[in-house]
Amino acid sequence: MGEILSENCVFLDFDGVLFNTVKEAYVITSIAMKKYQCIDDVVFDTDHFKCFLKYRYLVGPAWNYKYMWELLSIDGLREYEQIYQYLISRAKYSDYHKFENLFFFTRDKIKLNEFDKWINLNEPYDFLKLVKHHIIKNDKLFIITTKDKATVKDLLELEGIDMNGNSIYDKVDFDRYKSKFNIINSIIKNRNIDKAIFIDDSAEHLKKCGEIKRLSIYQAGWGYISPKDASSLSMSTIAAEINNLLGRV
Repeated sequence: MGEILSENCVFLDFDGVLFNTVKEAYVITSIAMKKYQCIDDVVFDTDHFKCFLKYRYLVGPAWNYKYMWELLSIDGLREYEQIYQYLISRAKYSDYHKFENLFFFTRDKIKLNEFDKWINLNEPYDFLKLVKHHIIKNDKLFIITTKDKATVKDLLELEGIDMNGNSIYDKVDFDRYKSKFNIINSIIKNRNIDKAIFIDDSAEHLKKCGEIKRLSIYQAGWGYISPKDASSLSMSTIAAEINNLLGRV
């Protein structure tokens, strides 16, 4: 007799799906790299920020910003994506761990001393409104992110969502499992999930997770999308898929 599969669930990315956090990432990286001293110094109406926004889709874990930033400082650089991918593929922990620690230290310091200004750097997408009731009332929805859990909870709570921390798989989990594929695959197997869907704005993450049995993948048509991506979907379309899977609560 085969195993009984009874549950359905949803996996959501955070940055680029629930929240637009590109300004926050730019501020933290800028201060960590000593381009600016504090939030009030940061200027967004610049070619530098526009370039940061343009290539944001390449970034996964926070340590990636180190290599993104270094390439942005090279004037007239061609084949940016190819060079970036080359650097990331060969990056060693010993090369980027100091920046990674500084990135999260800078975020914590800003949150502690300038919380209201920090909050304004993070903007919820309208998609959050469409799925908010599921996050609040459903234990079958998980957030899979390379962000730290405390920041995820802080931002959700400001939108009236007190999410169970056990349903948030964050930077620590990513470091442990090494990929979103491994995290999601483990949850589906351990909970005997019948059907699941995963929403991410990263085509790279989705492609890898597309190999997981009983999982359907959908690329968000908002957030940080590569110019080459053509299969992304609207907020209403993806929200409807979630409603169909979990029911209207």
